[in-house]
Formats: sequence, C-alpha cells, structure tokens
Amino acid sequence: MKEKISQPSSLPPLQSFLQPEDLKSHNEIYDKASLIVQTTNKCTKNCPGCYLTESLKNKKEELDQERYRECISKLKEGSLITLRGGEITMIRDWFEKFVVPALDKNLKIIIESNGYFIEKQDYQDILKKINDNKISIRISFDQEHIRNSKDITSEFKKMARFAEDAKNTGINFGFYSLGMDGTQIQNFVKGTLLEPYIDKFHSLTFYPKISSVKIKGQYLKSNGNLSDDIKV
Repeated sequence: MKEKISQPSSLPPLQSFLQPEDLKSHNEIYDKASLIVQTTNKCTKNCPGCYLTESLKNKKEELDQERYRECISKLKEGSLITLRGGEITMIRDWFEKFVVPALDKNLKIIIESNGYFIEKQDYQDILKKINDNKISIRISFDQEHIRNSKDITSEFKKMARFAEDAKNTGINFGFYSLGMDGTQIQNFVKGTLLEPYIDKFHSLTFYPKISSVKIKGQYLKSNGNLSDDIKV
C-alpha cells in the first residue's frame, strides 16, 4: 500500500480562521471537570493564541506534589479532572506524580498533551500506562501546532503512529484542533496519514480572554494557587 504524503493546506494567521461563535466544540473540560490542573507552565511549543503566552515570560514552574494531593483529596470519587500544562509529558515521572494519585482516588482523568511523548524512549511504556478505562488523552494538533515545524510531514506521521497504536490497544484518545471547524479540520487532514482518523478530531473554541470562560470546577495553577477561573 502506497503511503499517503501529508500535504496540509497553507497556514493562515490564527485570527483569520477563528470563529468561536460558529464552532460546535468539545469543551468538556470547562463544562464537566471538577478540577483543571496546570501541572507546569513549561512547554515545547510557543503557539500564537495560547493561554500560556503571558506566563511563558515568568519563571518555569512545576506544581508541588503535596499541594496537588491536597487539592484532589477534596474531590468525590468519580469526579473528572484534567491534567494539562504547558506540556505535562515534559515532567520527569509525570504519570506517577499526577495520574497515579488521581487513579488511587478513583477519579476520571483527561490528559492534555501536544504529543511530545510520542516516539520518546518510554513511549511504549506510556501507552501501557494510559490504557485504562478511567483515562482519556487528547492531543492538540492543528495548524498552529505545526506552523513553525521544519518537517510537517514528520509531524503527521508521528500523530498517525500514535493514532494507530492507541486504536489497536483500546486507548481512549482524540485530537483537538483549536479554532478550527469541521470543514477546516477535514481540509487539514485530507490526503495525510491522519485522514482515516478524522472521526477522532474535534474542534476547540479559541477564547481571546481565557480567564472569562466559566468553568464548572476550579483551576489549580502550577504555582499552587487555586481559583474559580483560569489564571494566566
């Protein structure tokens, strides 16, 4: 079978394709999560429009373990939490530090990542760890996440490898594209190795002022501060 070559459309400026009011987005982290956890403000990307743009100017932080455990200890069993960054998989032993305590508490977990862990030395080990019915993982993959890439084809290949591995092992996963509607996502993956996984792609609304977004639960920032909205 001849391999498809990724040839995504040209990448317009972020503002030119963002129309939040027209998107049917999967923003369950805001609507359902009892706790949204910023495990770190460190990231491997520097995407325009990211809610971390301002905090990237500050010192690099990793959430204190005791503070994290204290906050999740107050949640009811079965509550949903979201673990994000920055990029959570940059943290050494991130799974043991943040996911295991949540599993021990019998919480439902969404892991947000840009896919940094894919093809790393411990990749296969991570696949085994996240293959749990209480865990789902969503990979941010859109025009902004590959805008500065020197090899866009490799980015698509990497994501397609993860999609195939996750599907074959029964991992609950999805791809989330910031500010892109269904048509834009279809055009984005058309003719690429990710085209067979179009059903795994979902829109995420772009919020120019993320702190104005109403959330169900609370937001735990990497500096340990707990708030009722998303702090940048």
